[in-house]
Amino acid sequence: MVPANTHTDFLEEFAAFGEASYDLTQTLELTAGVRVSNLKQHFTNTNTGTDDTPVSPKLVLSWRPLDRLLLYARYGTGFRPGNVNNNLEFYAGQFEQSIQDVMNSTGLDEATRQQRIAGLREMIANSRSRLFFDGDTLDSYELGAKSALWDGRMALLASAYYIDWKDMLVYVADPAIARGGDIHNANSGGAQIRGFELEVTAFVTERFNVRLAGDVNDTEVTESAAFSRSGDGAELIYAPNYSASVALDYSLPIAGGWTIDFHVDRAWVAEQFSNAQNTLEIPSYERSNGRVTLRSPGGPDGSKWRVALYGTNLENEEILRGRTEIGTLYWHSPRQLGVEVGYRRCRPAATQEGRRRIAMQAATIANPCLDELSRLQLERNALELNVCGYTVIENAIDPELTARGLEATLRTFEARNGKRPNVQTGEGYEGYWTSHFVLLRDPAFEQILMAEKVLALVDYLLGEDCILSSSTSLMRGKGGGAMLPSGYLRLHGDDVSPQPHPNYCNHASVNFYLTDVREDSGCLAVVPGSHKRLRQPTAQERVLAGEGANPEAVPVVAPAGSAVIWPSHTWHGSFESPTPDLRVTFALLFARPHLQPYDLYRESVSDEALARNSRRFGTLMGMDTVYGWNDNKDDWMRTWRDRDRSRYAPRAA
Repeated sequence: MVPANTHTDFLEEFAAFGEASYDLTQTLELTAGVRVSNLKQHFTNTNTGTDDTPVSPKLVLSWRPLDRLLLYARYGTGFRPGNVNNNLEFYAGQFEQSIQDVMNSTGLDEATRQQRIAGLREMIANSRSRLFFDGDTLDSYELGAKSALWDGRMALLASAYYIDWKDMLVYVADPAIARGGDIHNANSGGAQIRGFELEVTAFVTERFNVRLAGDVNDTEVTESAAFSRSGDGAELIYAPNYSASVALDYSLPIAGGWTIDFHVDRAWVAEQFSNAQNTLEIPSYERSNGRVTLRSPGGPDGSKWRVALYGTNLENEEILRGRTEIGTLYWHSPRQLGVEVGYRRCRPAATQEGRRRIAMQAATIANPCLDELSRLQLERNALELNVCGYTVIENAIDPELTARGLEATLRTFEARNGKRPNVQTGEGYEGYWTSHFVLLRDPAFEQILMAEKVLALVDYLLGEDCILSSSTSLMRGKGGGAMLPSGYLRLHGDDVSPQPHPNYCNHASVNFYLTDVREDSGCLAVVPGSHKRLRQPTAQERVLAGEGANPEAVPVVAPAGSAVIWPSHTWHGSFESPTPDLRVTFALLFARPHLQPYDLYRESVSDEALARNSRRFGTLMGMDTVYGWNDNKDDWMRTWRDRDRSRYAPRAA
């Protein structure tokens, strides 16, 4: 399926959204909402456009029979505008030129000439009759439950859903259009999707936790389009009927303050089809991964060692992930075994006495953030933020979300730059690449933002009312490219206030590793303890290569799924990469709520994104702030969560 907004040259949308909640009883709440939009598109290639006024209602009934049990029923709709098949207009123009060539040809008799002209005119008519296609819509129904059990040590999420997809966009191959112009978008009757999802997370002990997840999914094309590649009753592509996963984590303390962390996960995925005709099947597969990490106790200066043995696809299964009709096969990676050795140090000034004093202060302060750090066993990470100015959380996001985040990043760069990055070769993406304002492009980015342990440490630095200032996808290939002529990103701090900086941080940065980050892959560089200097580095202190390189800078290496967190005062940059493969990361900058964010989320985030996430997500989007006024005086004392945000949409020129 080709995205419906392909080739849109101009888009103007005005929307109004309203929502109200009413407590039917003390435990029963009804929420109703509606969004009305006026959406206009103009296509410069054809000097035509569309004008749609979709109405999207929402209805949610929530019942909380117990303090730790929520049951809900939700109904919602979605709409995607139609568009134009630019390739058909192009071919119509080619056919018109062919008519002129036939008319000017001297080697044809009149009967043959008229026959060819008639055929070309028929192809022109057929092409232009299929030039436009309508948008598609869906109705979504969901029943779900959320529960906390076992004194909050177990969380259960379950939902059943049904989606009715109407006028679904599909590829069709119409023989009435000449070869080369026969593939285009058209509307089919639609499809139906039914399924059930279940996720259970249990902290069996303080050191052992288990996560179980699974889903059952049934898809069916209810009415196919003429000349489409799928038929009635066919399944949607890349939609396995079921999948399941289990992950186990255990932390074992050993002598001398050392610990061993054990992690193993296994996934089961059912067979699926890679083509609309359901003739190319991708077999079901199972896959296991594991990791054993030995961690040293922190030294007097805060330094520690980490040695990890890891393996992916442990059974070395041949797992097919894609295939084409011309016989091309795409495979998951074979078994990979490896050893990682890491060392992290802090400045010598961070003495054992200083660390003890910080720990005692933290133990005596009444702060809910500290209780949350204790619950998540993040006391050591908080101490590292105080002493070293940065900390690393491995397995901050699980492998499945890491993979989805990586895929969303690659799609984003492809959409914005016209070429899909190849993580292994890095071809066409040498040097340093950034893509800003990416959070709302894919739900995977939203889920990464809400990583529990990471947010707990961000709250520790900035407070629970902090907001998201920016989201950026970063890729680092070989060398420096046009953005980094020196080959490396110079050391700097994120605090842009006058120097000396205040002794508290206004911003905090998080870097999620979506690929394994090695020392030779242009990894992140930090200067431990630099956050206490309350200034930017000098020109000489910024250098990361050559004889004048800053000797205090250390590499931050970690496996995919890790998160690196640091306050805005910490000096950081990235080393030069001599290897062609890409280092892919997702960078978030958080800010105290009174500061102007780089990205305008509260004006841009959709109501659908707010609805599918927790209330905390809305806080991070700036929905609980009150500043940002215009002449709508009724909103001067309201948070953005309680405003009609359509009144703040940019005005048309």
